[in-house]
Amino acid sequence: MLRMKIAFVLSVMFFILISATPTLSQGRPFQGCIITLEPIQDGEQFSRVQDRRCFDSVSSYQAALSAANYKITDFYDWTDYVNLIATYLGPQPCSAGYSYGVPNVGSSLNDRFESATTGAGCNNVTVFENANYGGARLPCNGLSTCNTFGLLNNRVTSWTASP
Repeated sequence: MLRMKIAFVLSVMFFILISATPTLSQGRPFQGCIITLEPIQDGEQFSRVQDRRCFDSVSSYQAALSAANYKITDFYDWTDYVNLIATYLGPQPCSAGYSYGVPNVGSSLNDRFESATTGAGCNNVTVFENANYGGARLPCNGLSTCNTFGLLNNRVTSWTASP
């Protein structure tokens, strides 16, 4: 009985470890970016980019994640959180006074997002088809409904995140 319990605990720990690692998709090489943002300032509609770094390996990517920042959102280029391609970080968690917004994800990420996970209290993510929060939009609650952007899969150009 004790061996069964130990085996169960080890299998749960292994599952947690695997779940925490960015998911790679069907033999495609990893290419992910870490983008650090400032919260949206009073009177503005977008976050300023503090830093942007892209990586070709999961180990380099994970080593670059800063404990000094909060994870705002992870974006994946497949549904159901497969193939992490962008992590957005910020110095503050989302709250009544802090939210984030990217009016244009840039050419390397444009029209690639299909799902997202959220963090740091940024439970409400809205993705937009066009730059500057224009065109079709899809609000999703990151706790349950960001596993696909549906009709906006591979059509996301801008996004916002708020508590």
